[in-house]
Amino acid sequence: FAAAALWQGEPLVDLVDLAEMSGERTRVRSALIDSTLALGEVRLSDGRAADSVRSAQAVLAADAYNERAHRLAIATQIHLGDHKAANQAARRMSEALTEVGAAPSDTTKILLRRMATFGAAR
Repeated sequence: FAAAALWQGEPLVDLVDLAEMSGERTRVRSALIDSTLALGEVRLSDGRAADSVRSAQAVLAADAYNERAHRLAIATQIHLGDHKAANQAARRMSEALTEVGAAPSDTTKILLRRMATFGAAR
């Protein structure tokens, strides 16, 4: 998790011009994304929502279409009790999924229902 907490930007940019390293760059990037999201999810479950939202933002800066990162951003805002920010995060996710022609996963649908319940309870 230590590397995920420090990650910013594209990894191994000095290797971009080496075609034989593109697979390795992709592997490192995927590992960083997965670790950063796992760290954010652990932070959220530990009640560290502010740290969790930073994890979601770091991944979304690298991959604006990452549904898991969008879910983390939404869940964090729900945890913080910020209905407006949760709605904004959900709108950004919907726009990203629409842009790539993807439907929300079942996990995302569950979160969106929870968000609707959160909003109705307010």
